[in-house]
Amino acid sequence: MKIYQILLLCILCCKTMAQENISVEYNQIFNTEFPKIGTGLLQIYNDKSIFIKMVNTYRDNLGSNKQSYFDSLEAINPDVANGEKITITFDGNFDYYFYLNDKKNNKFSYTDELSKKLYLIEDNFKLEWSILDETKIISGYKAYKAETFFRGRKWIAWFCPDLPYPYGPWKLYGLPGLILEAYDETLRYNYIAIKVFNNKESIPFSCEKCSEINIVSFVKNKFEIKENSLFILDRDTKVIRYDVKHNAQELKYEWEE
Repeated sequence: MKIYQILLLCILCCKTMAQENISVEYNQIFNTEFPKIGTGLLQIYNDKSIFIKMVNTYRDNLGSNKQSYFDSLEAINPDVANGEKITITFDGNFDYYFYLNDKKNNKFSYTDELSKKLYLIEDNFKLEWSILDETKIISGYKAYKAETFFRGRKWIAWFCPDLPYPYGPWKLYGLPGLILEAYDETLRYNYIAIKVFNNKESIPFSCEKCSEINIVSFVKNKFEIKENSLFILDRDTKVIRYDVKHNAQELKYEWEE
């Protein structure tokens, strides 16, 4: 399908769906040195989205990549089933990390911690996507394939024009439809949507305890601290330097090129 046809379909769908608030639950599958599956929740409201990385949901069972964290909550609290009760508030701890996309104001920011201190980091970037002809069905939705290069990695995304929201998990956005699946070329980092549902609640977010910083300063400070970290291997204090950029989700930043 040509790009302009996808865009036209997206515009037609937006007429009836633009005012809806939806949530998307993703499984985050990280095939790193310590493989785990965790839960991510994308909340979309008007021209904003928040992707919430839920730290305490990580589990070691890689065979259950279709398991829903919120479905398991329904057995405990039936009120969760309608979706309206699934609202996460930020209380200043490190159980959740947020990725905030304010499309109207062209602003992207996220939270992260450094030396036991929480930061709200302003991150400005633009993803250039190539939309391909390949399609597949994901959770009953017809999805189209797209590719982009972002900070040292090639990313593949599958998006659905029938769900006309230009958002997705983590820092991935900008396609004419909701991203239902995304992974890097090495399959080290994977996001799979397993549940899409309406959510009447507004996006909850406040970060009064956060210190604001731009991404250049934050990344430089983070790498400096971690690169100076030494790991003791034996009683003879033999040490090695830890390569903090090796296989990170973002390998190379634009100001380093």
